[in-house]
Amino acid sequence: MTGHFKGTNTGRCRPLLVLVVALLALWASHPIPCVAATSVNGTISVNTTWTEAASPYVVASNLTVAAGATLALEPGVIVKASAATLTINGTLHADASGGAPIVFTSLKDDTAGWDTNNDGYPRPRGL
Repeated sequence: MTGHFKGTNTGRCRPLLVLVVALLALWASHPIPCVAATSVNGTISVNTTWTEAASPYVVASNLTVAAGATLALEPGVIVKASAATLTINGTLHADASGGAPIVFTSLKDDTAGWDTNNDGYPRPRGL
């Protein structure tokens, strides 16, 4: 039975195989979009911890940590902002020693936290 497939025209499958490989390569080259971001704004008046699991945090408009309150960032937290300010009147505790870095960057930065602003293409950090 090994001779049964002898002479079969396998060349007809090559264009389809090339197409499938090209589509897989195209799919693999695009980052997976962020499933969800945590939008933050207003005033933090009680002790609050931001976790890596809820990252990225998007500072949608001005954010203030009130006097007497602490905002703690766990290792791996990503904070993105666009035309917003972060005012610390209380305490900001961001210690990533022994863990993943904590990143503060632009909302347009798709290299951290994926394509959070849904513009569809990656940009270098901070642009």
